[in-house]
Amino acid sequence: MSSCKRCRLRSVLAAPLQRMEESKLSLAVYIVCHALIGATVVRGIVSGSTRMVTVPALAVLLMLIPTALKLLLRIKLPVALETMAYLFIFSAMILGEVYHFYSKLPAWDLILHVLNGFMFAALGFCLIDLLRKSRCALSPLLIALTAFCFSVTVGVFWEFIEFGGDTLLGKDMQKDILLHDIHTIRISSLLEETAPDSLVHSLNDIQRMELYDSTDNLIAIADGYLDIGLTDTVKDMVMNCVGAAIFCGLGYYGLKTSKHTRFASFFIPTRQLACGGERERDPNKENSTEPSAPTH
Repeated sequence: MSSCKRCRLRSVLAAPLQRMEESKLSLAVYIVCHALIGATVVRGIVSGSTRMVTVPALAVLLMLIPTALKLLLRIKLPVALETMAYLFIFSAMILGEVYHFYSKLPAWDLILHVLNGFMFAALGFCLIDLLRKSRCALSPLLIALTAFCFSVTVGVFWEFIEFGGDTLLGKDMQKDILLHDIHTIRISSLLEETAPDSLVHSLNDIQRMELYDSTDNLIAIADGYLDIGLTDTVKDMVMNCVGAAIFCGLGYYGLKTSKHTRFASFFIPTRQLACGGERERDPNKENSTEPSAPTH
């Protein structure tokens, strides 16, 4: 490993402590979270639980994300937002996954989703504000990231429309699908399985599902378990992300290799000519710090 790469890795690992020296509260939260994670790993090793070792290890890696964002985007995260990020990761991975708060507290998942939306909205607000205040050429990576997030957000709102059509109008926009394998904690609770690593129960090779209405009429569904839209929704969002990633990857490559103009002419909308036939000025070109080519 080169000395440059070692310096970058060292900065990623050391930056959280250096950054949080500005706030005793942030430093305390950071230390307490890692101490509890370490205790969980020790408990997992003693009890022979693989889950109590692998999940905390993933949590430690996720806690490096705030530092990576600061180095990659060259932004300064507020102490409150950075502290919230560490608490969110700890709450989701350790309390939620390892100690099963998702099943013990029904509102736990909803609370974490609200916090997740809050934090990423703050990050997105920051990125747009940087674009507004920028007086130099925009980073190709930042342009690609903004385009990707915009596309994914539109795709999510379309899923809201499908869900609204199904629940409010009685449609079937979220297509049903038959599943042959499901994993659930509901059956485990009915069977009173209390072992920590046995809460998730797997049903494999499902051949038949029976439903009863309010008058005890039997509706039998053969060849699987009827999923009423969850799988379809997630697959739609995944494929939307794939399409957005392909386009943004091509766009990023075009900006980095100066082939953006040709790529843009096929797919990217442009402004119409201003009144008088003059093309509107490109603020990126005006604000670019690159020296202009000498004239002859």
